[in-house]
Parts: sequence; C-alpha cells; structure tokens
Amino acid sequence: MPRVRTPRHDLYVVAVDGSPQSARAVDVAGELANRTGAEVRVVAIEVGEGHAVRHAAPNDFAQTRLLLRNLETALRRFGVAASSEVVLSHSPAVGIVAYAEEVGAGLVVLSSVGRSGVPRMLIGSVAMRVTELAHCPVLIVR
Repeated sequence: MPRVRTPRHDLYVVAVDGSPQSARAVDVAGELANRTGAEVRVVAIEVGEGHAVRHAAPNDFAQTRLLLRNLETALRRFGVAASSEVVLSHSPAVGIVAYAEEVGAGLVVLSSVGRSGVPRMLIGSVAMRVTELAHCPVLIVR
C-alpha cells in the first residue's frame, strides 16, 4: 500500500464483513455522510497469508464484490458519493487501518459484535485493534 495521506474530514471508510451489524455501520456512515457531504468508501477485508496488504484483483471474491456493490447502491440512493474496495490482509484490523491511511480517511466506521469476557480474550476484537492502530477517529457501531 502507498504512503499515509493527510486525513480528509470529508472522507469516511466503513468496514464491512457481511453481518447485520456491519450493514448497520454502513447506515450510520451514510447518515453522517449525508449530513456532512462526505464521501464513503466501503471496504471488505479478505484474510490471506503473508504480511502484505494489497488490493484484490478485479475478478477475485465475486460474492464480496456483489455485497459491496449493493451497499454502494444503497448509499447512493441517499445522495452519498460511495465507492468500494476488497483488500487482502493477514489481519482484518491491519487491513482496515492500512486502507484508511492509504485513502486519507478522516473517520473509520465499523461494527462490533459486543463480545465480552473469555470469548473476547480468546478471539480478540477487530474494533478494539482498529482503535489502537488508526490514525484518525474511529466510530464503533453496536
């Protein structure tokens, strides 16, 4: 991925995983963007081997790309400029943060399932890790 850009306060990155919670994060990002005139970039992270973070080839991950196109269409219906990308990374959190830095996002929006206790300790929290690594504010939607 290219160098980090200066954050743009008119650009939001919303990370999705196909869950109902991440669809809610898209709704929240869309509502905010509609009010502020910001652009929304929807990103899905596909986990792969190695430590490189890179953009997926156009023909890879057809199901994920269909989901992203549908979310873009929904955002555009509300008057929000939207685009999407599939990113390959060894870690969802690292992929989200790297993409947000690359595009210069001023805000990252993502969902949290809300696990606590032992399940969270064993599985970890992508949302928590994103807040630790991000260069810009992070909005966690529950």
